[in-house]
Amino acid sequence: MTCRQVQRSINPDWVYNFHRLKDIIESLSKQTRTCFECGTEVSINVTWINSPVMPIDKVAILGCDGVFDQVINAILLEGTRKGSVLSDCFENKKS
Repeated sequence: MTCRQVQRSINPDWVYNFHRLKDIIESLSKQTRTCFECGTEVSINVTWINSPVMPIDKVAILGCDGVFDQVINAILLEGTRKGSVLSDCFENKKS
């Protein structure tokens, strides 16, 4: 199986809460968030712009398709355990 890099954008209403998602990803075991084939870890990518009003342009979760869905499911499960609804923080499709 060849690894394919994928990303899933965070809903614009959630971009300023990306640190919650980052904390959840980092709390997962390295084995859970790392592809066993290519060694790529799932991570958060923040695109900053030079604006005092809206300094964040886009936030996305990046990773390898080998572990990507597993990490997304872990994020959703952790949100449910803590009483948060995180399912609406993601854009509809991964690309």
